[in-house]
Amino acid sequence: MTQILDAGWKLESLKIDFQPYGDYRGKYVGKVRFNNKEDEAFMFNLSPDETQEYLTLVSKKLVTSASHLGDKLMSSLNLLPAPKTVSIDASPLP
Repeated sequence: MTQILDAGWKLESLKIDFQPYGDYRGKYVGKVRFNNKEDEAFMFNLSPDETQEYLTLVSKKLVTSASHLGDKLMSSLNLLPAPKTVSIDASPLP
């Protein structure tokens, strides 16, 4: 893991939550936490605008992952749609 400014600080977590109430109601806010080998830590908040930048970065992957998860769930429950049938009309050659 990359250390911040060679000071031994490592990213511990990046958390993004939807705010159902309060000053940021209806928006996402984030928290970033770093720690070091001496068990010291610091955390800072991300504004809704800053959080949106992270969401933009992961949104495409999120949609792909959710789609794959849905397919796996459908398959495990044997709920996949029936395969499409193809009808071919053939007549003998003269």
